[in-house]
Amino acid sequence: MSAEKRAFTLIELLVVISIIALLVGILLPALGAARAVAIRTKCLSNVKQIQIGTIAYAVDNDGKLPYRPPTSNYLPQRMHVSGKFDLQENFIEPYFGVKRDDIMFCPGPLGEVRNPDTPGYNYDNVNYQYLNINLPTGGSAYTWLNGEFVTQEIESNSSLPVWGDMSIFLAANGTYFAHDSPQATETPSGANFARMDGSGQWFTWEGLEVYLRTNSSKNDYHRPIIEPKPNP
Repeated sequence: MSAEKRAFTLIELLVVISIIALLVGILLPALGAARAVAIRTKCLSNVKQIQIGTIAYAVDNDGKLPYRPPTSNYLPQRMHVSGKFDLQENFIEPYFGVKRDDIMFCPGPLGEVRNPDTPGYNYDNVNYQYLNINLPTGGSAYTWLNGEFVTQEIESNSSLPVWGDMSIFLAANGTYFAHDSPQATETPSGANFARMDGSGQWFTWEGLEVYLRTNSSKNDYHRPIIEPKPNP
């Protein structure tokens, strides 16, 4: 005679469901944190590849890097040389080794709100900023903060950050436009930046400083803190 089949009691079923819910509650934050780290790593890889391509361009052009003109109609990711802009004339793209749209966008929240598939997207807009600014002598629409930063010579300080995540505080509406806080009021956790020597690093927001401010909208652009040069 076969043994009688025994079903779960309601209490046993509730205990199993409670255990599963507890495990899900424990594991989900860990999975979320792991996903955030993976996004940062992929984003950092993009920034480093862009920076290496920029250096390769300089090697082929007498050691001269392109520069970013600080005028109101030149966006922070634009690079300028001989009257051409990278996102219009593609003079820098061949050095990246991949298509522009495959490297110029962060795989995280920043890229989710601004990418070529976004309604009303402007082809000039990407997710990274170019920091090599050539300041005009006659003034500009930007206020320069925190000292000198001109790296047009490839032999310049290898520790200087040259490319990085777009890291902006928008004063008009009190929001941030950065790696993990696109158009959000919460302070971002940080940003990726690549140095002159091609190395890269994740910086917490506390490790960044305002280096540029628009006179009209008062938007603040951030970069890693750079120690002032010692007096000679």
